[in-house]
Amino acid sequence: LVTINIGGNDIGFSSIAEDCFTFQRTGSPCRDQYVQNGRDEISERIAAAAPLVAAVFDGIHERSPSARVFVLTYAAIFPEGDLLGCWPQMPVAEGDMVYLREKQKELNAMLVEQAGLHAVEVIDWYQASIGHDACKPPGIRWVEPAIPANAAAPVHPNLLGMLGAAELVETAAAG
Repeated sequence: LVTINIGGNDIGFSSIAEDCFTFQRTGSPCRDQYVQNGRDEISERIAAAAPLVAAVFDGIHERSPSARVFVLTYAAIFPEGDLLGCWPQMPVAEGDMVYLREKQKELNAMLVEQAGLHAVEVIDWYQASIGHDACKPPGIRWVEPAIPANAAAPVHPNLLGMLGAAELVETAAAG
């Protein structure tokens, strides 16, 4: 059994998050930085990561041909359906919160697409984590906000998030 969560580092998601933290509550300064002349740099990074993800999937199958392989999508960082976010806990302008949530969904969609093309099963951590985003209080959230309340890195899963992922993996492996 092989489980993997991949792609975020390839697109520089942590540095994107840092670039997008702002004291500005309105507008979309991050989107304005990454989308120039109709060209979306983050979308381009996601597209460029697809063949890298494919190569990893193929490499796993090559090394372990009888392994069952799962990819986990990324857990929700921002509240689903919320247009306001939770500034300053997540210091992202309102327009950027929507943009960054779309980019996360785009990254997850690329993972699902590559999984389908390379005989990898998908575990939808995003869907399972809705309601456990970084805007929720400790004890509910699965992803830490800009200033974590525990040992997890900013905008990364915490212990509850990892336990949630483990439960999803256990269920998928049993099914």
